[in-house]
Amino acid sequence: MNGSDQGGASFADAFAARVGIAGGELTANDVRVTQYLKEHLDRLPFLAADEVATAVGVSRAAVVRLARKLGYPTFAALRDDARRQFQAVQPSPLARFSSTAPDDDPGAVRGRRKFETDVANLEATWPMIADRLDPAAADLARARQVLIAGSRNSYGLASYFHRLLRGVRGACHLLDPAFPDEVADLTADDVLVMVLFRRYSAVSVRLLGWASRAGATIIAVTDSESQPFLRDVTHVLPVVTGSPLLYESMVGTVAVLEALAEAAADVMPDEAARLLVVKEQLAAEEAVFHQPRHPRGPGRKPSGHSPSPDSQENDG
Repeated sequence: MNGSDQGGASFADAFAARVGIAGGELTANDVRVTQYLKEHLDRLPFLAADEVATAVGVSRAAVVRLARKLGYPTFAALRDDARRQFQAVQPSPLARFSSTAPDDDPGAVRGRRKFETDVANLEATWPMIADRLDPAAADLARARQVLIAGSRNSYGLASYFHRLLRGVRGACHLLDPAFPDEVADLTADDVLVMVLFRRYSAVSVRLLGWASRAGATIIAVTDSESQPFLRDVTHVLPVVTGSPLLYESMVGTVAVLEALAEAAADVMPDEAARLLVVKEQLAAEEAVFHQPRHPRGPGRKPSGHSPSPDSQENDG
């Protein structure tokens, strides 16, 4: 019995049925793990076996054994089954445009729920990446070059991470999703950082395959670590993106990207310090500010006052 064998039943009922079928096979440790999972079913789609083992006080092997007794080949299969079924019962965002939505759920209430959900997303994301952040940062620090990619809505996040990482190390390049030919330069000494979320871009998936064939280290920041195209990825940093609004929340993603860049700076403090010194020198020399001139051409009347230095600096 694998996958979603319980048809349209809720996951809670399906999980209880599996526990009942396992019956006398369950050991004392199995019962403890089962009880913990029952109490945290809403978080199960985002839990890792190591996190469950630590919380219950058993070995990771004990958590995996329980999953097998419940009919799953791995704990990841159990978690992914929970994820699929929980997603299946989420209402469509279009439901918020029903005639009763404004009265039942006013904007202020949705805004508060948005903030509360983001806090929950951050709390659920951290345990999944806590042990993965430093190894990924170490690979970023020792890479010959780092290519950063994202398509569709993920491109903005990739661009943001490029600016963060470029502030602490050189040889960082942001790939143009419409012309990603630079990926041909990847070698086993390089790193590809891919930001990808549903709906996954075919371009992003092809780039992952190319980087893998080149032997490059791959870091993926994504909303699911169970997708088949992630099987050759070196470091998967999963992010919880739930939201009560019309769009998925990227608050957790921004936090992960910022933490990854900060961790890379910790690994290579000399390089980060060198770049920060250059940045401060440029700022001191006003080399990073655009200072427009205001020529008085034919027919142009003087404004009666000169722009202040501050207003000039803030034009950009």
